[in-house]
Amino acid sequence: MEIIKKQISMNVCHGIEEYFPGKNILYFDIETTGLSSSRGMIYLIGTAWRKEDSCYEIHQYFAYNAIDEKDLILEFVRNIQSFDILVSFNGDNFDLPFLKKRAEYLGLSVNILNYGIVSVDIYRKIRKYCGLLGMENAKQKTVEKFLGIQRKDTVSGKELIKVYRDYLVKRDEHMRDILLLHNSEDVTGLPVLSGMISYCGIFEGNWEISGMETVENGILIVCTLKNKIQKALELQNSFVRVWILGEQVRILLYTVTMELKFFYPDYKNYYYLPKEDMAVHKSVAAFVDKEYRIKAAKENCYMKRSGEFVKNYGLTSLHILKRNYSENEEYVEAGELITMDIQTKEFREYVIKLLNSFIKRV
Repeated sequence: MEIIKKQISMNVCHGIEEYFPGKNILYFDIETTGLSSSRGMIYLIGTAWRKEDSCYEIHQYFAYNAIDEKDLILEFVRNIQSFDILVSFNGDNFDLPFLKKRAEYLGLSVNILNYGIVSVDIYRKIRKYCGLLGMENAKQKTVEKFLGIQRKDTVSGKELIKVYRDYLVKRDEHMRDILLLHNSEDVTGLPVLSGMISYCGIFEGNWEISGMETVENGILIVCTLKNKIQKALELQNSFVRVWILGEQVRILLYTVTMELKFFYPDYKNYYYLPKEDMAVHKSVAAFVDKEYRIKAAKENCYMKRSGEFVKNYGLTSLHILKRNYSENEEYVEAGELITMDIQTKEFREYVIKLLNSFIKRV
């Protein structure tokens, strides 16, 4: 087994380090001779960590043959124990389970996560957002393309298996370089890719609401991100428009002018007046002739309101209005919303649900 060590300079902005200040973060990636841990082996593990400023230390553990795999795993596990966070791309689904099973097969009683290290899988966190970001999938090379990362390596992971098997026979140094280059670019790309988690933070509420005001065609909510995003994003539907740029999220709630109905929840205490097309409480209905009133039902126990409304995303403390009782689409009065305290938990959850409504439409 050989450990190849080198240092490289990378200017990484808005990476995962902003999420875990003061923590030791290790980026890692494994290369195997197949997808099955019972039939394949690990022949290469790459690791990277920031030493200072833009300087990253790269260690690659390379197995010259199948016998080296045991030492490769032991050396890797020994060297990661000083780290707090383990960052990978699809590591929770593949790398970590594969490592655990290979260690068991080789008679090693090691489980990386038993050392108190927290695993952060970039793929697992960003995959549901790839549609919103205009990516066809969440594969590593697709995300790299989205971020404008240029690779020298042109070989796929599947093709590398044949390269390694040929290397075991021919011991061609050029083949070894191909293997190391692919793994090196995989692992050194992780600090940049980890910045994609900033997009997750937008939908998970990693921001502070800094303002809300009435504008020409709606209500504008402004949020300040705790972590910058790498690439601007704009989202829009019939009810809302969202601009995400740098450290700010700007949300425009479109107002619509129409007539809606507010449905009283305790309909058994109301009467419906067909002529007026409205419901009144039984204490008031007592003064109305019986021929002009009927007992209210859920569907007609309402009061009409005209004005400007915005789409509701889970608010319960305001008056909820709909076109008809059976409709799912809810609205709140723009005038009521603008008076809400933007620092309340309810308003914060409203904004989170609003943003997550775009995910459901992907």
